[in-house]
Amino acid sequence: MNLERFTEGGATTIAITGDIDLLSAPVLREALQDCVRGRVLRLLLDCSATTYMDSSGLASLIEYYKESGAYGGKFVLYGLNERVRSLLELVRLDSLFLIGESRADALLKLGLDE
Repeated sequence: MNLERFTEGGATTIAITGDIDLLSAPVLREALQDCVRGRVLRLLLDCSATTYMDSSGLASLIEYYKESGAYGGKFVLYGLNERVRSLLELVRLDSLFLIGESRADALLKLGLDE
């Protein structure tokens, strides 16, 4: 897995490339913890190049959701492939997390324009 982080348009984006699994989830978790420490209010997770996610990836997202919510932070996942989207639906996290179809849609869900 590879992560690229950048800030533009009022939001921080983490673009995730590759699998999020037991071996790579700690890297994602640390990147998300950096966002918590920096009190990032608006985070986009670009999953358009994410090929797979397991329960350790889900745990990282849930942890971030809880911790960022404490200071009013929001995040949107976007670009989900069918496999990752199905996983979120299976465990019903699609009703908890904001999910966008595209970057523009994700920004709108955060109340921002591109």
